[in-house]
Amino acid sequence: MQAVSLFGSALKTTSPERSFPTLRGHPPLIEQGDEFSTPDGIEPPETGIELVLPRERAAVYTATPLAYYLGANVVPGENPRLTAEGFEHSLTSSHGLETAIADTLQQVFFLDCLIRTEGYYQVDLHERQQVEPLVDLDFAALYDASPAERLEAYLSVPFETLEPYLPDWHLTTDVVPTPDNVKSLPFVANDLSLVRCPPKPTTRTVRSQPKPLTEFYRADFVRGTDSASVNDIVQPDPSNSVENAWIGDGYPLGSNKTTVESCRRRIEQTVPDESNIEIHVVCNDERMKEEGVVNEFYGFRDLLEFDVKISYGLTIDELTELFAQPLDFVHYIGHIDDQGVQCADGYLDAETLDTVRTKAFLLNACRSYEQGMALVENGSRGGVVTLSEIANVSATKVGRALARLLNTGFSLRTGLEIAKNEILTGYRYITVGDGGLSLVQCESGCPMHLRVRRRDEHSLEVDIVVYPSYPCGIGSLFRPHLNADNTQYLNSGVIDTRTVSEAKLDEYLDCGVLPVIFENRLNWSDKIVASDLI
Repeated sequence: MQAVSLFGSALKTTSPERSFPTLRGHPPLIEQGDEFSTPDGIEPPETGIELVLPRERAAVYTATPLAYYLGANVVPGENPRLTAEGFEHSLTSSHGLETAIADTLQQVFFLDCLIRTEGYYQVDLHERQQVEPLVDLDFAALYDASPAERLEAYLSVPFETLEPYLPDWHLTTDVVPTPDNVKSLPFVANDLSLVRCPPKPTTRTVRSQPKPLTEFYRADFVRGTDSASVNDIVQPDPSNSVENAWIGDGYPLGSNKTTVESCRRRIEQTVPDESNIEIHVVCNDERMKEEGVVNEFYGFRDLLEFDVKISYGLTIDELTELFAQPLDFVHYIGHIDDQGVQCADGYLDAETLDTVRTKAFLLNACRSYEQGMALVENGSRGGVVTLSEIANVSATKVGRALARLLNTGFSLRTGLEIAKNEILTGYRYITVGDGGLSLVQCESGCPMHLRVRRRDEHSLEVDIVVYPSYPCGIGSLFRPHLNADNTQYLNSGVIDTRTVSEAKLDEYLDCGVLPVIFENRLNWSDKIVASDLI
């Protein structure tokens, strides 16, 4: 509680502009020791806000992002509540403490985004246009109010009034409430993630599917049967967030297994010496050369220089040397089994590597999760792996889609979420390490895609889906340019739905390269026209 009370020291302001990602600094890191101490100069802001919580690790972990954002002092008490200058707001809910805290964080953050339009950035905000007629709030007065006064006014509005207009929250992180996971709290607070603490994670067995006669698998773990399984898979509860992460033992189905070490590398990274993006595609199976064409999907950016190489049949020593190089991305195509990553002369076990300098990777092979985790533990920031057998045709589809998504600015986590919709067994892919890592910045600021539905012969309904991404985190503004006005939106999830003509959609598709989902199929704006979507 003492440590989390100091996280607000990283806020660059306690005004409503703290809802901009650039005005929320990174909280101080936590190390475990024999007694509590802090370096000189770390002082919490004087907000007058107190967050009262039970003496339970799970309660404090769950409330950490809220305490950070409010600059609140966290103290022990029987009844969970927020207090400020005589005001009190209970965090006791029929849905539980986690839900009450999540709702409060979203509500306060959302109203800050609306109120800040009274200050330095007086934009036409779509969400303000929707909400202002529904609430009895003096926006101008609240902009100049104290943090405690604003909090009281914000929480006087019923959550149910705001809920339909809240942006889809970008991230929910499940943190298993062990003592060691306290070191993850600065990072989940910096992400402004919602936090859940699963008391006893449920496990799930992921079994191989029967082998179709028309496809071959990337490895044979079955040894004569089709019942091979992975038993250290955990099943997180579904969330309403755009993305999900997991901090704890096991490999989370449909989520990102994050580690403290990979998050630390995010803030320890140095400015690259070169401006080009170095990518190496490795194909260690002759039958999979067809997927080697993924190198063609990296590098379609006018303002960036990509250095893309492809190698076939690397030896153990050659692959070891490759992972020791400061490459931006390694895309491996081949086989992985209990011995390690297959090479031309045997197997490389990533656990034996002394140095891994590759920033990110895709191990597009069967059951690659343990080898991928070893790469992260030995120095990589993050990557994409599989939890079980993957059919070759399916793996090729995912590999090609992910290559292009990463090239257009999607992070590992968001890129994979879209890419794995290409196949029915997409849930077998997960990210490990820092899933928020992007190889390049998106040209439009925030990665986006369109979900399109045909309304009639001449018009289509379009969902505009936007993802927060470094440096445009949650709270940034986004203008989709799908119509002529200057309305701006908060940048997370489905920001708007428009009905447009074929001609208008074609005009928009010509503006740049972006993914387009139609009837659960992934298309690309530079390869289609609206009349193709039938």
